[in-house]
Amino acid sequence: MIQEKWRGYNPQREFAANACKTDWVLMLDADEECSPELQRELVGLSDTVLADAAIFRMPRKNYLAGRYVRCLSPDYQARFIHKGRTEWDPQPLPEIRRAKAGFGVKTLKRALLHNRLTAFSMLDFCDGVRMQERAQALAGAMHERGRRATMMQLLTRPVLTFLKYYFVKGGILDGRMGLAIAYRGTIGVALKYSVLYGRELVDEESAWRRGGGDVVDGPGVDESIGGAPMPLTGEKS
Repeated sequence: MIQEKWRGYNPQREFAANACKTDWVLMLDADEECSPELQRELVGLSDTVLADAAIFRMPRKNYLAGRYVRCLSPDYQARFIHKGRTEWDPQPLPEIRRAKAGFGVKTLKRALLHNRLTAFSMLDFCDGVRMQERAQALAGAMHERGRRATMMQLLTRPVLTFLKYYFVKGGILDGRMGLAIAYRGTIGVALKYSVLYGRELVDEESAWRRGGGDVVDGPGVDESIGGAPMPLTGEKS
């Protein structure tokens, strides 16, 4: 067993994969299982199928309190990879792995099982520390790509997330469990875009300080409510 300090989700997987002796690596978390059906599918992959492949993605079945959660599945994961043919994104989240030139990504039919044998914990619904960590990591990645939290996104993204999990993905068929899961996903997305907006405020503050405190474009105006000019962050009213 190899112990390593936490590097973040994607970098940690990269470290673990590179520590393996084989070229092909199946990556599992401690609360995941390779189902017998998936095992047979992996073993049955022919040399022809493997020859031009770098990554295989597979559906993941998610469980909570011993129950299969319809609205969280299929949750496709890129977990069977060839080390020499895969490029890893340095960002911890989202976990992005790409096939190198000349190779491709293929999809398996059989499922990975997640959380099937784990006892239910209240943290499954209200793990604020994990939600904060994920929101900060995802918002940070979006910020580095130049994404912004517009008023429209702050208003609509959480609502659309609820509609996706509860109606489109069938959470309504899972009773109270489906509704609770839809709420949890909605809160996570609301946090992510709120943190992204917070990163923009930090940028504005830094730009204001670098400029010696002079406001270049004049006071900010919240036109959405037709109010009087509001001071920008760092500007004294």
